[in-house]
Amino acid sequence: MKHIAIVRLFQPGIVLFDPCVLHAFVQAHLAPGEALLSRFVDDPALGDAAVRAGAVLPMYPIEDDDYTVFVEGNVPTSGATRHFSHPGLPLQVDSGVLIAADLHAVMEWDADFFLHYRQRLQERLLNSDYVEVAAGRYEVRIHGYTGLPQPHPPQGYGLELRATAQLPETQAGEDFDFALPLAAPAA
Repeated sequence: MKHIAIVRLFQPGIVLFDPCVLHAFVQAHLAPGEALLSRFVDDPALGDAAVRAGAVLPMYPIEDDDYTVFVEGNVPTSGATRHFSHPGLPLQVDSGVLIAADLHAVMEWDADFFLHYRQRLQERLLNSDYVEVAAGRYEVRIHGYTGLPQPHPPQGYGLELRATAQLPETQAGEDFDFALPLAAPAA
């Protein structure tokens, strides 16, 4: 199973989503062709509903750079610095594929591409990747790290997934800071 994703951000944030779950949410709540991110921004209650349903897990602000997104236990974290842990986040996985992408994925939502992501990997840009996660409902704790070992980007996010019968409750408008201190450029 693939448990490590490498994502290059060109937009200031990461979104985690199962493409089947997000697509079903979009079909149920948006008009065909409606801009997903614009709708979530214009109607915060709808964005909150998508998060509460486990359809999308937004992580921002995050600086443009390369990041490792991994299921905890698959990248050695001894020697790395953990900067934060955000617990209790809801995530629904139906397809077994969890996409990690920059915000462009929801700015220019392409359902066909993401619904057939593994078959279309050769078409993907560096701003998205995936990990495999068993289908289920999860309470996710996200740990932010710097100093991760090579060959991975040194900063990233570990996903601690706890299967649960019910998605955890979130507060409307709940906001977390996922920013990590980035290493200074080499001289």
